[in-house]
Amino acid sequence: CGLPASRFKADSAPWKGISCLGKHLSSSIFPVLKSIEKGKFGNYFDWMQGLPQGWERLLINALKDEYSRLVAELKSEGLLKQFLNVEMPLKCMFSIVGTQGIRIDHERLISKYRSLDHEYFRAVKTLEISYGFTVRQRNKELSYDAIKKFVKDFESDDFSKKYFWESIELMQESSEFLKNLYIEHRNRWDLSELLRVSNSISECCKIDYDVFGTVTGRILLNRPGIQYLKRTSRDIFSPKEGSEFVYADYAQFEPGILASFSNDVKLIELYNGGDIYSGLASQIGRGCTRKIAKEMFLSFIYGMSRRNIRRRIVQKFGEESGTASDEFFSQFSMVEQWKSQIVDAAQQARVAKGPFAYIRRVTTEDTDRDIARWAPNHIIQSTASGIFKNALCRIAKQVKQCRLLVPMHDAILIECPVQLTTKIRNQVENIMINCFQKACKGVNVKISFTPFEGDSEQIQ
Repeated sequence: CGLPASRFKADSAPWKGISCLGKHLSSSIFPVLKSIEKGKFGNYFDWMQGLPQGWERLLINALKDEYSRLVAELKSEGLLKQFLNVEMPLKCMFSIVGTQGIRIDHERLISKYRSLDHEYFRAVKTLEISYGFTVRQRNKELSYDAIKKFVKDFESDDFSKKYFWESIELMQESSEFLKNLYIEHRNRWDLSELLRVSNSISECCKIDYDVFGTVTGRILLNRPGIQYLKRTSRDIFSPKEGSEFVYADYAQFEPGILASFSNDVKLIELYNGGDIYSGLASQIGRGCTRKIAKEMFLSFIYGMSRRNIRRRIVQKFGEESGTASDEFFSQFSMVEQWKSQIVDAAQQARVAKGPFAYIRRVTTEDTDRDIARWAPNHIIQSTASGIFKNALCRIAKQVKQCRLLVPMHDAILIECPVQLTTKIRNQVENIMINCFQKACKGVNVKISFTPFEGDSEQIQ
């Protein structure tokens, strides 16, 4: 429907249950069919008694009508080919992989759980004792107003209402309070997901893949949420005997797409010449890490003003570093121009749409600031999803000896026979590069092979 799932409450999303069939059913039969989802009846027999005669045919006709409507809509949006040739084959493949699962190292899982629990408790106590901030049991509803007295060096504009925790992640290195708040948030998530894994009755963790995923087309892993586990929590998984993991990752995926789309000569030069994030970290100096530089660069891509980026750099590293970072970002005039064009186009057409036809619609809830943030983001992220999914399809078809296990937005965890590792790595690398170059011209994309687990800062 071109909207993120967060726009809908509980089961109100149009793709949930039989909600999508409501438009094809009469007002008398639809509420009765819907009632089973809401638990109105205690058992199926009672529910069936409340259905009118001939309901089976009405339901089948509604399914046929909805199918026809969806096919027509996919055709009109240019999505039908992608759906049939990419989305559905991936759905079938990951359905099989999900039932097979990934092998779990239970001893390591228990050790990891204890370590995270200790770290979580320490962050909670630091927030309570050092700052007088009591963490809520559910902190999804946290906002700037709830924490503003603890972050006086920041402004309300620094915290997006819709992307609050993404804002916290970007700014955590600049504030001990935010760092502990983010540790509490992330560790609570990891602990929850590790509990899901540990409840498995077999030696393998079964996975529920949502191939159609997000509004940008990203594949999601719903149960458990392996994609959202911190890298240091992923060593609970291990390959089966005689096999090993290969983790293939598009290096600097989003900057590469942005460089190609904006045709910014300076950004293309930097991208093709080496590591953009390390280059920015070197220019900022004074102990700036690649991780911090990456956060700043992605903030620049996704709508943060240069003024706010400079202010954050000054807060952490001083005035001289702030000036250096401003000089760095001032090089990319074509990027600024491209972002403005994308935002203007989305405001006029009331929709943002990338080359793979994944769409996001503008609604009355979206302010100009919201559109300025998500429109360029949608084009880049949906393009990344399209490239990645096409690469996965080709790998599945052409590299028969491996199992594709965990898609991580721009990386894939593969299990392959030890004796074929080198061959498979070369095949995977060539396929991923080829799929990128078909969509994005003029940039020399690189594929990195790193451990699936560990400290990301050390790995990269």
